[in-house]
Amino acid sequence: PATPDMPDSTTLAYFYRDIYLHDNVGGSTVDIMSVFPFSDWELRGLAEKDLEPYTTALERLNLRELFPQISTAYLTDGYYCGSLVYDAAAKNFMDVLTHDALQCAVTPSPFNNIDPTIRVAVSGPTTEFLHNTSEYAKRYLASMPRGFVEMLREGSFILDPLTTMFVGRRSLTDRAYQSYLHRLLPMYLIEKTMYRGTLTEANRRQRAMTHITAGDDLWTPTSEELSILVQQFQDAERDPLGGWITTRNAVQAQDLRPGGDFWKWTDMSDALTPYKLRALGISEALLSGDSSYAAAESAYSTFLETCDGYRTHLTHSTFYKRIFPLIAVANGKFKDGAKNMKGASDIVNFLFNSTNRNNLKMPVVHWHKDLTGKAEDNMMDTLEKLTEKEVPIPIKMWLAAAGIDKDTL
Repeated sequence: PATPDMPDSTTLAYFYRDIYLHDNVGGSTVDIMSVFPFSDWELRGLAEKDLEPYTTALERLNLRELFPQISTAYLTDGYYCGSLVYDAAAKNFMDVLTHDALQCAVTPSPFNNIDPTIRVAVSGPTTEFLHNTSEYAKRYLASMPRGFVEMLREGSFILDPLTTMFVGRRSLTDRAYQSYLHRLLPMYLIEKTMYRGTLTEANRRQRAMTHITAGDDLWTPTSEELSILVQQFQDAERDPLGGWITTRNAVQAQDLRPGGDFWKWTDMSDALTPYKLRALGISEALLSGDSSYAAAESAYSTFLETCDGYRTHLTHSTFYKRIFPLIAVANGKFKDGAKNMKGASDIVNFLFNSTNRNNLKMPVVHWHKDLTGKAEDNMMDTLEKLTEKEVPIPIKMWLAAAGIDKDTL
């Protein structure tokens, strides 16, 4: 993993998924980061008639349930990749086909406004659904665009950049994505080796070895007598009521290497936990829930700001960069009048320019869960003190301090 000339982390994908599924620190952290920041939302900033196609699209796509899955794939695999299924008749989207990251080959793009090239091999569950004989599956496939279904039947294809929802976790400039769990690999490899050794030793021996010494100057036991002694000790060990053994004077038994006398995974798991938490940038109190963040304002504020930045990034990547611009172009929601778009190539060229996106009538997503830190001074108290000094405070500033949007009143 540390080889500088190997930026492609595709071969490490199974390690990341194994960490998520079996590591108590990495998996729990990903689940917290994928559930905590998200909540219900509402669309604001446009008239009711302009909001209708956006509201319909979000209801069809069911993004409220999809967002935790997007976040889990984003953190574990390093990116989420899905294809928006477009309904030309309704000029809106009807569903999202999620692609397995293990079935995708991602070629990074050197330009910021251009998503990487993604070649997808159709996964097994998708193939099974295409050949499903149930009435529900046939009806659902019949409602999808014919060209999209035929593309899936080909087995391997390059995703259309226009309808591809790619949310990549960019870190270094030499790769298209990077898993959030990558920094756990050193601890994970050590712990995995120890875990494998613990299982091997536990399966091999559950108790200490017994060394039997027999014989003296007057008695030299034969091989048959030694075998009988060993058999007596083994039978006594298996007796559930307790064993009795009768021997001559010159017989001694001694236990060697007790069953727990080896390097165990449990000896190192507690020592590695602080290193894992530092690698993920979280506190143990958050993971265990033993203490309240209300008693630690700095940690509370830092965690909320981290979640707020993370949610803002996913919101921009999914809503403002991909879904909303396509809906606006398809329904002619332009600020300076209608445009004549001829085919998908014109739409792609139009959306590549961020300035053109600013010319679209797009709503603003307002999340119901507030992730602003509470450690700062209360804005309302500050405004009250300014009012006492006869400083004129506008009504809009009072509303903003109270967290109220005048358009929703």
